Parts: sequence; structure tokens; C-alpha cells
Amino acid sequence: MVFSDIEIVAALATVLVVVYFLGTYWKHRTLRRYAHWFDEGFSRKAKVKYASFGHAGLRIKCEMNSSSDGFKELEFALTLGARENLIYYPYRVVTRDFDKLNCWAALTDPVKFQVEITRQRKKVKVTWDTAGIEEVKNPQLEELGYRVYSTGPEFANRLVERSGVIARLKELSNVESLELQEEPSRYLSGRTVDLARDLSRGQMAGELQRF
Repeated sequence: MVFSDIEIVAALATVLVVVYFLGTYWKHRTLRRYAHWFDEGFSRKAKVKYASFGHAGLRIKCEMNSSSDGFKELEFALTLGARENLIYYPYRVVTRDFDKLNCWAALTDPVKFQVEITRQRKKVKVTWDTAGIEEVKNPQLEELGYRVYSTGPEFANRLVERSGVIARLKELSNVESLELQEEPSRYLSGRTVDLARDLSRGQMAGELQRF
């Protein structure tokens, strides 16, 4: 059977329209599931607010009821993949491009140390207001393809050693960068590292990839 050009174009247009509407429905359904997940996880200890973000994303702001954990606010920016676009599906398989989540924490005390662990192939743009940022040599992270930048080299090395981040990065191949800004308190350091670790492993990353 031979199809004419008009039939081929019509069939392709039909597929694109179907994918668009199904993908749009799937995207909004996924956003609602994410919102429900955040509500379940944070509503007991924070006032949770939602706002639209970009074309199809979600901004979540958690105003903590108590600052005993060292945080005043937690803010998340969730960006979903373009499920309504047919090209998204083969692109996702090739690039392993999943939904993206960015997280910010407003600490109860001023920021004094800043650390960023990023892929060597990624172009680093220094945007911090504090001067004195420098590259910190860490052979173990360099073997995994990462570089470390910090305002305090000694603190950065201790943080990398004690947080177990090297072992986590070996397991999580899709992490492009980790950034930590905090007050150099042992208690706050532990709480901040725990938060970053929980978000990067099963408690959040698993949910992101499952949706």
C-alpha cells in the first residue's frame, strides 16, 4: 500500500495533536501529584504556598512553623519536561532528561560559607556576592568528573568527607551540581547536609523519576 503525501502529513498531524492533548493532560496531572506530595510532606511543619512557574512548572514556598531545624523558609522550583511535545520522548531516553527540582533554604543565621560541587564539563558562572571563591582540589570527586568551588577550602573538604556525598554521587549519575550556602555551625551543617541528601536520594529524586 502506497500513501500519498497528503495522507502522510494528515497522519503525522493527527499523531502530533493526540500527543499534545494527552501530554498536556499528563503534565497537569503530574503537577497535582507533586503538589499533593509537598502538602503531605511539609504541611504539618510549615505553611505551604503554591504558584505557577514558567510554562508548566510549580513554585513551592514553605514558611516553617519553627526554626529549630535552622531554616526559616524552604523554596522549591519544579520544572516538568515537555510531555506535550513528541520530540520530548526520544530526547528523554537519549539525554536522561527528567523533571528538574531546585531547592533554596533560608537559614536562621547569616551565610558565611558557600560550596558548589559541579560537573567538570559544566561552565561555572560565579554569581555569589561574597569574594574569595576558589577551586578546591579533591581527587575523589575529580575521578567522578566533578569540581569543587568554595569560599573556605578546609570547610569544603571536611563537608565532603563527613557528608558521604562522594558515595551518593557514585550512585546518582544524573546530578549536575550541588550547591550549599550556610552558617558554619556544626548543628546547622548537619541539618543542611541531611536535607540535601534526602532530596537527592529516594525521598525526592525517586518521586521525580517515578512521575
